[in-house]
Parts: sequence; C-alpha cells; structure tokens
Amino acid sequence: MEQQDFMNGYWVGWACAKYLSEDNEYFRLPGIDEPVTFEWFGREMLKMKEQISPSWTEDDWLKALAGAYRRAFASTRTQHWAGHASYADYLQSPHWRDDVRPAALERAGHKCQVCGKENKTLNVHHNTYERLGRELPTDVVVLCQDCHGLFHAEQKREKQERRMYVETNYGAYIEGAGASG
Repeated sequence: MEQQDFMNGYWVGWACAKYLSEDNEYFRLPGIDEPVTFEWFGREMLKMKEQISPSWTEDDWLKALAGAYRRAFASTRTQHWAGHASYADYLQSPHWRDDVRPAALERAGHKCQVCGKENKTLNVHHNTYERLGRELPTDVVVLCQDCHGLFHAEQKREKQERRMYVETNYGAYIEGAGASG
C-alpha cells in the first residue's frame, strides 16, 4: 500500500471514529460551526490527497478541513440557508412560501410527482441545497407524505450502507484512530 493511500485511509478512519454523527450523515468538526455532510468531507479528503504528509497531526487535518470549509462557504455564507439562521427559517420566508413552493405545486398540478395522488398533504422537497434561495425548477419535487417518508427511508438505508462501506474499507484505521484519539 502506498504511503498516500495509507495516510488517506488512516485519516478517513480517524475522522469517522471521532466526528461522524450517529445517523452517519454529518461530521461535526472543531473549527467548523455547522455540520459537514459526508459527501463534502469525502470530496475534501480526495482533494487533500496530494497534500497528505506523514507528519500531519490531528490539528493539521482539522485546520486544513476548516480552511477548506471557509473557502467553500465564506463567499456563499448567506446562500447556505439563503441568508436565514436555519433551514426551518428559510421555509418560513416569503420567497419560499410565496414563490418557490407555490410554483412547484403548480408545475406538479398539485399532485405527488411519484404516485400522482391529489388529495393528500403535499410536501415540496429539495433535491439539492446548492441553489437554496435561487432554486431551479429541478431543485425541488412535490411529494405526498407517504412518498416523502419512503424517500427518507431510502436515504436512511443509503446512509447505513455508506457507514458499512466505511467500516469495511477503513475499519482497521477507525480502530487505530479510536484507540489513539
């Protein structure tokens, strides 16, 4: 195994052992105020692969990740929740309530876009948060509560599979990182 692969595997394991949330969705890293998604963390780890040095410490990694996070979101800080304190606040905003949600319901014909049911409570679900506050029509989908629940159950299954993948592929690193940290 090459040094770079070992070091990358070790630090992925260390981060999972120490900072991955119980629902396997977020990392809570010191120096970063908000939860960091598994996907973002994975992308940043791949980007840092060339910078990895055997001399890196936990602090070096945390500083590198916090710096990457600030670079990624500093210019788009207000975009993160579209200038609102939380996602829940954004969903109460006039932009969401008066523009995005009604437009999505209209495009969907006030029907669930999965099962086609009309006489159900409909949720407008974000497919992505990339353009929160300036959503494209494809960024949201209209789902009845049943289909929305199934969607989130599938997401939970995928998170569990992701956790199993990490444990299978980085288990030795996780055990080593957990023992030392």
